[in-house]
Amino acid sequence: MTYVVTVDICISEGTPEMDPLQRAGAVALIESGFASVDGIDGPDGMEVELLDTIVGVYPGGALLKVFVDAEALEFAEDAVPSGTS
Repeated sequence: MTYVVTVDICISEGTPEMDPLQRAGAVALIESGFASVDGIDGPDGMEVELLDTIVGVYPGGALLKVFVDAEALEFAEDAVPSGTS
């Protein structure tokens, strides 16, 4: 089943916002990173297939929509890091 996991990544507090050129560079780097992914290891070694991504970058971070094929929503969410620590 296809699931969409949303990840909102914010730059560190106190860090200046990204200007348009930095945002364009961030999009290129994130998309390049996703293009290099063959598969994602989910919980218990279950493989989750990366189907597609949408990357949106704003001055204070990035919003990602990650489309994956997984057996359950829980597996999809566990396979895609949330961007928080």
